[in-house]
Amino acid sequence: MYKIILCVLGYIVLTQFSFGQSYEESLRQIQAKFHTIDNVSCTFVSFARLDDRSEEIIYKYYFRKPASVRMEIQNGKYEGTILLYTGGDVRLKLGHGILSWFSFSFDRSNKIVCDLRGNGIHQSDWGWFIEQHLQMISLTVSSLKGMDIINGRQTLHYELLSEHPEQTKSISKEDIWIDNREYILIQYKQYDQNGIMIQSGVYKDIILNTNMSDTLFSEFFIKH
Repeated sequence: MYKIILCVLGYIVLTQFSFGQSYEESLRQIQAKFHTIDNVSCTFVSFARLDDRSEEIIYKYYFRKPASVRMEIQNGKYEGTILLYTGGDVRLKLGHGILSWFSFSFDRSNKIVCDLRGNGIHQSDWGWFIEQHLQMISLTVSSLKGMDIINGRQTLHYELLSEHPEQTKSISKEDIWIDNREYILIQYKQYDQNGIMIQSGVYKDIILNTNMSDTLFSEFFIKH
């Protein structure tokens, strides 16, 4: 019984310590964690809205430093499509149809290989997200809303309110969930001035620092 009490008290102390942590402290923590990561694989659920159009795309996502990305679309009319990026153009191969016999290359800012809001594959990794949010700290007011369980992970939930939406990519409010044990990004939701969600991302089945071959980012058809 004594050991159980000590364990419970220890958990409470650790939880309260994390719960009192500021958004900037947590952001610095995930930045420090990112420095230790060489590669990431996960399922990435991306949502984007522009005017009356919206799309949700589920990717099998692979990233390796410094800038290699592989994204395999898992749903919708483009299911099976693969995008490869290693720092130059984005290479694309459609999942089905006559055009799937060929591969194509596009500038990374081409709308064909960007989401509805113009975010490209080179802006998909945690490092880019962290840098963008560090730059916007002075433009937002943050608060810790609580602790939530997201996809089986205990997270710190922060709310950011922009004082200058015109300088924060039209984002007026953002909710961010950070794993408070591993300090990795788990989920984010971004809203415009009307309270409409315009962008979100969810990371599931996260695996860090495994062996990733060069062919993962250079060949469309490989054995995982």
